[in-house]
Amino acid sequence: MTELFGDDMDAKKEVARLLLKIEGLRPVDGGPLKNSVVGEQLTWLLVGVNKRYGVGHAGIKVTGLPDEAVMNRWTS
Repeated sequence: MTELFGDDMDAKKEVARLLLKIEGLRPVDGGPLKNSVVGEQLTWLLVGVNKRYGVGHAGIKVTGLPDEAVMNRWTS
């Protein structure tokens, strides 16, 4: 999952289209730019979890969000 935050939907769509070309990335709309503080805090949480457990791949997954819904968000 790759969260996208921003106030310009056209810009987010452009970035999402680029991310969709990279295998394993799934752009999820995180809402307006002011929500990015949440994404930044999650990053620090995951850095700490990975460090404490000695891994480099622990992450957070958005469940219940079908791939079709993600694709429709960025292609409509």
